[in-house]
Amino acid sequence: MAAYTPFGMTPGQTAEAPKKPHLYVGNLSPRVTDFMLTEIFAVAGTVVSAKIVQDRNFTHGGMNYGFVEYADMRAAEQAIQTLNGRKLFDTDIRVNWAYQGNANKEDTQHHFHVFVGDLSPEVNDEVLNKAFGAFGSLSEARVMWDMNSGKSRGYGFLSFR
Repeated sequence: MAAYTPFGMTPGQTAEAPKKPHLYVGNLSPRVTDFMLTEIFAVAGTVVSAKIVQDRNFTHGGMNYGFVEYADMRAAEQAIQTLNGRKLFDTDIRVNWAYQGNANKEDTQHHFHVFVGDLSPEVNDEVLNKAFGAFGSLSEARVMWDMNSGKSRGYGFLSFR
């Protein structure tokens, strides 16, 4: 499965469905397994794959997130409509389209990652990149956005080679 961003949209990005039937599932209890996710989402159609990403650093308050890929778009649309906001182990899960990141993006997996907080609402990826680009080995600067409001969450992440 390709790398998909679980984060909010960037300003100007529309909430239209992507070309592939991939969903992001957020606010998952640590008790939910890949198998359970597959079984739950199979009510909407044929699930090709389901994968949980563990929140080991409590970045998401101890709640995991995951991705579900369907065989067709109609099943994915049905899953969003019927499963978004449903309770699973006493938490309301969030189901939305998974937006694929830039395929030409540099792999930052083995880079050093820095959290940047207290960002002004006007700060976007470009502004953050310019501010920290002076330190030489910056490979990525990303501001996190709220998917519902389209506003900055006030924090972001930097990657250095």
